[in-house]
Formats: sequence, structure tokens, C-alpha cells
Amino acid sequence: MQKLEKSALILCLYIVQVGLVSADDQGIAEQVYQQTNGNWQLVKFVEDGVTAPAEDLKNIRMELKNGTWTARKGDIIIGQGTYKVLSLKDGYRIVSSKVTLGNNAGKTGQHISKSEGDILTICHPPEGQAAPTEFTSNKGSGNQLRVWKRIRK
Repeated sequence: MQKLEKSALILCLYIVQVGLVSADDQGIAEQVYQQTNGNWQLVKFVEDGVTAPAEDLKNIRMELKNGTWTARKGDIIIGQGTYKVLSLKDGYRIVSSKVTLGNNAGKTGQHISKSEGDILTICHPPEGQAAPTEFTSNKGSGNQLRVWKRIRK
């Protein structure tokens, strides 16, 4: 009987621990949503060390809303998908995302992001690679570095 009670207690503690982790994950997600929900204008794009001209970025915007994103060029939707914060690490977030509409529909991957006031910085690795550990896009890295500025109405 004592073994059964001990097993039941261990199971209860495990369930509580899993519940706390899930609640903590949910708390992290809610915090990120509060920081990033809204509309963003792309102000810098660097891929594999090459910076795109500012003129090319003028009409590119993104809306973030509770784990979903929609990217537009002018009035045309160029991409859409979902994202989930996997962990926090040294001042940035490791994020998993899935593209549901656009050229990369069906693809998933991980990237890093950080938000500082009205600036959101995201760094994507080349397809199939792990999330980078720093916000750089040096020649030969294949990384895409995107800097977004919040649109205030």
C-alpha cells in the first residue's frame, strides 16, 4: 500500500510540475504577445551580408497578433503563418514558426527575436538550420536579419 501511495504522490507532483511549466510557457507567450502585437514596418533587411536598399522596404509591413503573423507588400499579402516562443535565452527569444500562406507555405523553422521598445529584430537561419545565437547576417552565414519598427497610429 505504501508503494502505491508513494507512486500516486510522485505522479501528482509530476502533474503539478508539468502544469507549472505549461503555465510558465503560457506566461512567456502572453508577455511576448503584449510586447509585439501590432503593426510593424520593415526598416532593414540583410541577407548573407547584403543589405537591401531602403527604397525596397518602404511598403513591407507585418501584423503580429497572438501567435499569428501576416506580411504585406502594399495591400497584397505576401506571407502568413504562426509562431510560438520556445524559450528565452540571454536577452532574446528562440521562436518556432510555420508559414501557412505564401512562397514558403508549409515550411517550418526556428529563429531568434528580441524587442526593444518600438524595434523588433528577427534573425532567420538558412532553411533546415538551427536558430542562430546572435543577430548577424555576415557573408557566408546565409542568415536573414530583419529589423522592424512599430507603426504608431
